[in-house]
Amino acid sequence: MAAEARFDHHQPHQRDAVDAVVSVFRPGIFAPDASGRANPQLKMNLADFEQQLHDVQQRFQISKEKRTIVPKRVIDVEMETGTGKTYTFTKTMFALNQAYGLSKFIVLVPTLAIKSGFMSFITSNAAKQHFCDEFGQTLTVHLVQSERCLPDDTPELPASVRAFVEASATGDDGLHVLLLNAGMLNSPTFAQQFLCSLLDGANATPIEAIARTRSVVIIDEPHRFPVGKKTWQNIERLKPQITLRYGATFNEQYSNLVYELDEQKAFELGLVKGVEECRFETTKQGFAKLKLVNLLYSAMPRGLVSSNFDFSDNGTPLLSVRFHLYEWGMREAIALSKTDLSFAHPALKGLEIIGANKKGVELSNGLFLPIGHSINPFDISAFETLEDQMLHEVIAKHFDLERQLLTQRPRIKPFTLIFISNIDDYRDEKSEWFGEESLREKVERMLLSELRKRLEREQDPFYRDYLQQSISNVSELHGGYFARDNQSKDMRILQQRDAILNPKSKLLPLENLCRFIFCKWALREGWDNPNVFQICKIRASGSLTAARQELGRGLRLPVDENNQRVKDGQFKLRYFIDETERFGKLEKSDDEMSMSGIEIKQPIA
Repeated sequence: MAAEARFDHHQPHQRDAVDAVVSVFRPGIFAPDASGRANPQLKMNLADFEQQLHDVQQRFQISKEKRTIVPKRVIDVEMETGTGKTYTFTKTMFALNQAYGLSKFIVLVPTLAIKSGFMSFITSNAAKQHFCDEFGQTLTVHLVQSERCLPDDTPELPASVRAFVEASATGDDGLHVLLLNAGMLNSPTFAQQFLCSLLDGANATPIEAIARTRSVVIIDEPHRFPVGKKTWQNIERLKPQITLRYGATFNEQYSNLVYELDEQKAFELGLVKGVEECRFETTKQGFAKLKLVNLLYSAMPRGLVSSNFDFSDNGTPLLSVRFHLYEWGMREAIALSKTDLSFAHPALKGLEIIGANKKGVELSNGLFLPIGHSINPFDISAFETLEDQMLHEVIAKHFDLERQLLTQRPRIKPFTLIFISNIDDYRDEKSEWFGEESLREKVERMLLSELRKRLEREQDPFYRDYLQQSISNVSELHGGYFARDNQSKDMRILQQRDAILNPKSKLLPLENLCRFIFCKWALREGWDNPNVFQICKIRASGSLTAARQELGRGLRLPVDENNQRVKDGQFKLRYFIDETERFGKLEKSDDEMSMSGIEIKQPIA
């Protein structure tokens, strides 16, 4: 069994982040509450607040371009993923209680995964003992779960909300934290009126009752809570005295930033892995990417619709083939109604579409191009899509790194995280298209080929045995997690989900052969694995914020086979992307891009 985590009281970057928030205020500016159920009231006008912010920003050397001061009691703390953000804002609660007597806090998170992660952290024996040793206080979490709350059935407030609202705020029974996810805050339950004994028997919504506590709101992942949107409006209805936002990404919209620990500073301090960007290109002649987006079939049977294609699916004719062309930092949407692909890009002269079904098209060079996959127009002789070529490279690089890390002492087991565009590509066991492979079959074929080549020349006894085990159990080398898996009844899928999500320590032992994890969007905020050394993106992430969240899944320093954090060395996180991102991040991902305004190449007759 893995040893439970132990925490260091004296990490300088975490101590400074706590001090920066506490230093915004001063003793004597919080007046005690007469009811004993609400936080002391902040008696500090905005002018004094802004002056304190200015002084703290200078003290902690906030970058000039980030020194935006807004006339709201919102305070931002920037901390790179993997540097202990959750630990830091938890410690800040205890520090604010110790300095000013604040004891009621609301922790607001965007997703259920992050909610579960915070709950696991704060209820662990290690965390309880750690904070009790330092501050001599305990913390009670009031967890708001989804529940059916109707006035006829439940005349009082939901139990967790009522317990939080009515708890003593004197500090005699410790700190109280109401843990909410965004969905619950925006739910009908929080807009519904209940009988509230705190308000002299009057009816009140949960939001109105909570507002009486003058709580401090802590927001995790602020880029998920844009100012002015519904969730932010409901946060304001909670009437927090202070709002603290903690995150690695703020969409460049800072409000009163008091502490700054970006990816570069975190790497220089040896707190996270460095990022090595690996751009993929296939030929010297040139690089562009033609991505098959979808195929448009008619709802009318053949004979009733005029089509330039000779292909149909179950008797419904193909009308057009939709592509996105990426070249010179631009993206062009194309609807092709001819089999000749040179109408999509001149370098494709001589290459034609010779077959199609609802999963993709077959090209005259023998390649089946699935929806969501791409080719380089300057490399028409290639028998693999760009995505398959990237997979080959990332698998080879993984085993290069794995051999290095597993033949040293103590050993470190590396993982590769792969973002894909189509879940069915991975979950489908068999393809319906002639000899086409599913992604699962393709990955296992690539893994077997690479493993056998390496086994032939491997001399290290331990690693030879590990390679042989991997060949004999190749299906165990990879797993996937997607949001829809939570509704699955397939035991194999549920086992993969549980192994990847809860807890991560189950993936780390060498006895578990899984090293390649596939996902689409689900494994972002709220999930990370310290031993992810490679991230391969074979689907567009869209914004810079999305890309940074992807990188955050592997930034933490690794742990070895003894579950000990390895700090003596500079580790790199490889980030594999294709050459189309050379000119910067796109504003929207392919999934978000509207098909309106498509340029039709060879208009449909």
